[in-house]
Amino acid sequence: MRQRIRPLAAAAAALVVVAGGVPAVAQVETTIIVDTTSDVVDFGGGQTVADLPGPDGLTSLPEATVASTNTLGPETIAFDIPTTDPGFDGTEFVIQIDPDPVPQRVAFGLEIGDDATTIDATTQPGGFAIVVQGGPQSTTDPDGGLRIASSGNAVIGLGVRGYANAIQADGGPNNRIADVTATGNANAILFSGGGTGGEVSGSTVSDNLRIGIGAINTADIVIDGNTIVGNGNEGVFIQNGDRVSVTDNLISGSGIAAILHRGGVVGMVAGNTITDNDIWGIMVQGGQFSQQLTITRNSIANNGALGIDLLGGKEDPAGSPGGGVTRNDAQDRDEGANGLLNYPERLSAVDDGTATTVEGRITSPDPQSITVELFANDAPDPSGFGEGETFLGTATADAKGRFTATLPAGLAGQWLTATSTDALGNTSEFSEAVQVAVPKK
Repeated sequence: MRQRIRPLAAAAAALVVVAGGVPAVAQVETTIIVDTTSDVVDFGGGQTVADLPGPDGLTSLPEATVASTNTLGPETIAFDIPTTDPGFDGTEFVIQIDPDPVPQRVAFGLEIGDDATTIDATTQPGGFAIVVQGGPQSTTDPDGGLRIASSGNAVIGLGVRGYANAIQADGGPNNRIADVTATGNANAILFSGGGTGGEVSGSTVSDNLRIGIGAINTADIVIDGNTIVGNGNEGVFIQNGDRVSVTDNLISGSGIAAILHRGGVVGMVAGNTITDNDIWGIMVQGGQFSQQLTITRNSIANNGALGIDLLGGKEDPAGSPGGGVTRNDAQDRDEGANGLLNYPERLSAVDDGTATTVEGRITSPDPQSITVELFANDAPDPSGFGEGETFLGTATADAKGRFTATLPAGLAGQWLTATSTDALGNTSEFSEAVQVAVPKK
């Protein structure tokens, strides 16, 4: 019979020196081997890893999560399912879990309730995918796939599809979701409430009915290096999320916005490719509750409305699905999302074949504290205020708000735009686009 539970020898042999120099044996990590695509739990709810496998001689993924939750200490749930299993279709192993077929009653198919548990689907021999599947789901069916209700856990390489919320982390800090594939759900990956401190990285989050990745009433979430495409509402949705970092992702094809930021302070949106979203690239709502969102060095292009829209200015048409350009004010002392920071104005750019010289102006109580970012675009946005397709460089202003930048040659005919970022980290909307000229003869 296959060994289904084994302690990791390295962990068992490790010694830890604690205060006072007294050695203590490190906590043993146990590996649980899932060897079937069945969702059967053929024992009661109180079993630990010592009680595995169940009476049928097999260990299902639901049994593994139940036993792990009931066992103190770290566990890794690994996979070794034979290709003769009826859930194998030649390319992937599908574990069908419909937690509760009763409409409008919330249930999750799987739950991690003990700290320091890892579900690692990349352990399956042959490199075949492990997919947990419900549904098909709709926005009216509340069944969830995997709930993370504890701290310091990891979910690696798992596929989850067909649920209202594919993966929901709401029970504690420092949970990591890496290299997962979440498609065909209502919402894909959500951090909320107690899910403070977490990471989603290297994952494919696509074709979900509503939200790709969400950070809701939480803080210190990192969303990095993911492919987030074709989601019905937002690629990334942040609501009352402090210190949320969205970096180096591809976010495209969202039905509303690539990123919708609705309340939260001290966030970062950096190095992302944000293209072809139906309405906004980045929409920042929430007025005085949405501040210090730094938007830097992204590629933002070909979105249906503004690349960056700060809601709260007089020029934002009430009820308009596309928002509107918030015009600069004389002293830049107004309130709203990101303080409605003024964007650069009076831009001009000339490419003389050796270099491109850019000039412009900032209106601010402290213009020398502003960092200007410059971007090139193949064409201006229909609003005339451009987006920011290719990051070119930065500039800083003098005490009168005037700035000059020298960029490489070869930009003639391109459309230049710029943003401002103040010392607190607030970033403006994009400036009006200006075409790079050549010297007059």
